[in-house]
Amino acid sequence: MIHEIYLNYLERYPEWKGSAFKRGLLNDIEFLLRYNRKGGDDFYSFLIWQLELLRTLEIEEEAFFRLLQLCQEMGAINLDENFGPRLSALSHLIVNGAEKDVERVAQAFDFHVRLFSDIDPAAHVDHTAKIKSDLDFILHFLHRSRAQKEDSLFELFLNWHRHLLEAIGVKKIALVRMLVSLQVFMPTEDKEVLRRATRALVKNQFVEWNTASSKAEQIAQIHIRLFDGLDKHAALKYKEHMVNDAEKHLAFLDQAFQAQSEILFIEYTNWLKSTLGSLGIEALTIIRFMATLRMVLNPDNPSMTAMLDAGIQNLVAAQQKNQKESSSMLIPEAEKYLEILLEGDRTKASNYILDLVHKGMPVRDVYIDIFQSAQYEIGRLWEQNELSVAQEHYCTATTQMIMSLLFPQIMSASSNGNNVVATCVGSELHEMGIRMVADFLEMEGWNTYYIGANVPHEAILESISRNKAHILALSVTLTPHIKNAVQLIEAVRYKFPTLKILVGGYPFTKDPELWSRIGADATVGSVLEVHKQASRLLES
Repeated sequence: MIHEIYLNYLERYPEWKGSAFKRGLLNDIEFLLRYNRKGGDDFYSFLIWQLELLRTLEIEEEAFFRLLQLCQEMGAINLDENFGPRLSALSHLIVNGAEKDVERVAQAFDFHVRLFSDIDPAAHVDHTAKIKSDLDFILHFLHRSRAQKEDSLFELFLNWHRHLLEAIGVKKIALVRMLVSLQVFMPTEDKEVLRRATRALVKNQFVEWNTASSKAEQIAQIHIRLFDGLDKHAALKYKEHMVNDAEKHLAFLDQAFQAQSEILFIEYTNWLKSTLGSLGIEALTIIRFMATLRMVLNPDNPSMTAMLDAGIQNLVAAQQKNQKESSSMLIPEAEKYLEILLEGDRTKASNYILDLVHKGMPVRDVYIDIFQSAQYEIGRLWEQNELSVAQEHYCTATTQMIMSLLFPQIMSASSNGNNVVATCVGSELHEMGIRMVADFLEMEGWNTYYIGANVPHEAILESISRNKAHILALSVTLTPHIKNAVQLIEAVRYKFPTLKILVGGYPFTKDPELWSRIGADATVGSVLEVHKQASRLLES
């Protein structure tokens, strides 16, 4: 029946064949029949909503009334003789039914849910709080835009809101439906602003705010334009911070994309939530900023947009669940060691560890149960802003110094004749992990050539050649340094095609397949595995 009505309409009114009305005609017929079957006020409410949509899209209402007449003639709907007066009466009641915004929001909410809850997941009654919050937010920006006599601000907001909704899986049509439902209840002057902005949303015609020189500056500029005065962290005085944050977000997103790892970007948003949360910055602030970033991001790369959406969805889920980070569980010796470190007593810390070893604690256990555990807790405390950067650096440097004091015990194993070069990549300064890898291999008889952090690729290649390495052990702690690992691995493959490459570090623990995608031979999640994995590589 729907298709038959569609063909008859276009045959009877051929002047509509090239219009925007034709593109939505099938939907209009389906909805018309659906609401006619419901009957009562729902049918008339839909007609009022549909007419408001047509006015918004600047489509003649006559076209829709012709459709009503055709459906009636074909027996698809039943219009009683009081149809006209009843529609007019209900329209008058709706338009003049409220004087305050709070009343309009309540009525628009009831109207919208009654019409669309069974066909639009975003309009379901389960999302009552979200729908009302969105309606309030829309009205806030509408009135702010009108007060500033700048309709383009409201259009910019709707574009931003669309990007936020799309990031969490809500289609643009859901926002358009909500806007039209709100328009029905608004006074004439507000209704016109809503119509123009909704029309721009439908046609993707927005005022450009891209006056800044870089994407990061564009993001900061637009975010301030939207949220200065609404979110204290979006104030103009923080513009430099926002530019820096945007650059970091884009860098992490790009590296996760290059590594084809959505997991890495999700973990980055977890880190953001934890770190910024400790500074009093709520998840909602981060979510809003990420939505602004999405709006500026190149839309020609849907894969990168999907990765950003996964991060935003993770932040939204975390906000809804009000997740809290928990402290690490430390053994008593690690708790004591950390306590001494935080006191700033390097001598006392080294004496404490040396005494434990003297009393029989294996160096391997010291590394895993004390050094590594304490370092994880230090990182967590730093993320929570409970430690300064200076304190974190001091604790790390102290542990590295104590590790050097344990070297005589590490060197006690006889050589097995295998050589390994151990290093970090690029400007990576987090070298404790790779230092522990080198020491564990040394304890198993490997000849290790630990060359540390921030080493140029040429120097690493020269060390591989000079030391006749069988394995290159490579550490990456921060996601942006994955690109350096890729470049180094490519250079190593070109010059030493048979050399085995073992990688490790935070990104590889979060994405178990990342090592393969960047061209390595294997990865390890713990220093306890490194000897076994390295030996396996030499046998393969």
